[in-house]
Order: sequence, then C-alpha cells, then structure tokens
Amino acid sequence: MAIYRHFPNRDALLKKLSDDSFNGVAHEWESRSRNPDVLKRLMALLEPYLDYALTHPHLFDHAFSVRRDDARRYPEDFRAGRSPTFNVALDAVIEGMARGVLKPDDPHDVTMTIWAHQHGLIALYRAGRFSYDEAQFRVFYLQSLRRLLDGIKT
Repeated sequence: MAIYRHFPNRDALLKKLSDDSFNGVAHEWESRSRNPDVLKRLMALLEPYLDYALTHPHLFDHAFSVRRDDARRYPEDFRAGRSPTFNVALDAVIEGMARGVLKPDDPHDVTMTIWAHQHGLIALYRAGRFSYDEAQFRVFYLQSLRRLLDGIKT
C-alpha cells in the first residue's frame, strides 16, 4: 500500500509505468537510429520491440493491447508527434522517402503499417498461433518485416 502514497490509484501507477517504458524504449531506439542506411536503421528498430514484448509482457499488454482512455490515438496524436517511439520510426521513414530509398507515400501511414505488422506478428505469437520456439519466431519475424520493407522500397 506504500506505493499509493505516491500515486492516487492503480491507473495512475500504470500510466506512470507505461510512460516510463515508452520513454525507455524510445531512448533505446534513438541510440539505434544513427545508422545512415535508412533500411538498416528501420530493421534495427524491430528487434527491441520484440524484446520488450517478450521480456515485459504485462507492460507491453498495458501499453499496446489494453483499451485505455489515456492511450494515444491514430492519426491525431501520432501526427501531432505525441508518441516518442513512433516518432523515431517516423523520422527514418520520412528520411527514406526524402532520399528516394522508400516509395513516396504518407509517412505516418507507412510507419503505422510497419508497426501494425510487427505488432500483429507478436500478438499472434504470444497467443500461441505459431508452432515456432522463440528463436524460430525471431527469424520468421525479421524475415517477414524484411519482406514488408522490400515492398515499400523504390
């Protein structure tokens, strides 16, 4: 009960945990996003998301799979730059389009497509829809996302 001296209720505690998690993941992604090769940079962002989902499943679920009133909404919150993790991937997509590496399109929609693909694969894996062990799933996950990125290259 001591924790509630610092937080008015369970939702406030979970919001703080989620915010800290988002910021931690965003910081890690920023450190991986220095590669001048946009495609390698995007690929480097995919593994930490999977690692987070498998290492911290309850925080991952709270952040991405549980309906919350304070959750960011697409498109308005994302277009306003309110997602620290999405922003890192978005910057790489915008740069890739500007350099002619990625097909011109709406960068927010393309970034959301990448995120939705990786999230969907993780949700299916965690729900037992793959017969792969974790190592096999990691290989499949990265191959699948490479295929997706190949499809948006110029």
